[in-house]
Amino acid sequence: MDRLGTVERGQAWRAIAASVAGTGHERRSLPNQDAVAWRSRGGWLWGAVADGAGSAARSQWGAQRAVETVTAVLGVQVAAALATSRAGSDRPDPEPQNSLAARLRDGLKTSLALARADLETLARQENIPLRELACTTIAIAAGPNLAIAAQIGDGAAVVADAAGQCHTLTRPQQGEYANETVFLTGDGAIAAIVYGEFQGTLAHVALFSDGLQRLALELPSGDPFGPFFAPLFQFVQASDDPAAAQETLSAFLRSPKVTARTDDDLTLLLGSLHPGQGDRPTAENAPQ
Repeated sequence: MDRLGTVERGQAWRAIAASVAGTGHERRSLPNQDAVAWRSRGGWLWGAVADGAGSAARSQWGAQRAVETVTAVLGVQVAAALATSRAGSDRPDPEPQNSLAARLRDGLKTSLALARADLETLARQENIPLRELACTTIAIAAGPNLAIAAQIGDGAAVVADAAGQCHTLTRPQQGEYANETVFLTGDGAIAAIVYGEFQGTLAHVALFSDGLQRLALELPSGDPFGPFFAPLFQFVQASDDPAAAQETLSAFLRSPKVTARTDDDLTLLLGSLHPGQGDRPTAENAPQ
């Protein structure tokens, strides 16, 4: 099997996700328009974060459907990519385009394309314009030695290696004009996908919506702000109770140290790879 797909016996992901309404939305009696979902199996983690457009009437519908579709499709794509990698491991001089990384990148693109198609179907069913479901979307597939992320819009994906060094996979994406956000529902969204890749010994991953950008990233460079991530990665690595950990993470996102810096909806997916007794076959979705 491709080295990038190799999983040591007992390796498993611990993941925690939380999504809370921003203080600005609460003041205006608006719902949380973010969503998050994830799955893990066999030393691999995949998931998505979506941020509904504040100007779109039903963007929370779009965000929730987007993460559900992306995560479901991406699970199939990850399994297929790994199976193909195993099947081709004995072949001499495999073609570069058949690498696991390339297949996962294609799988991410497929998952986002099908999520957009699903939103088009939902818009027709509800007899509403597609733009009312507008949302940004970030997706990731991560194993012990490889992480691939794909992004439409703002927010970011960050990973940390075994030495604790953080790396930005994807940065906030803007449209043709300043302050213009790219949405999954927009024309040319799939062609506008940006990708990021990390190869090396992987320890942690993080996906987050744009509400956390000013805390998590050094702007305007988009480099990770290490002091933000280090305690969070330590927290998820040490967490044994998923429900309690989610409550703690939600409380952190609602804390004054965070809300003093942003009034937007806040969504964060954290994953930590470590020796364990197997993956938890669960997913955390954004509260309604």
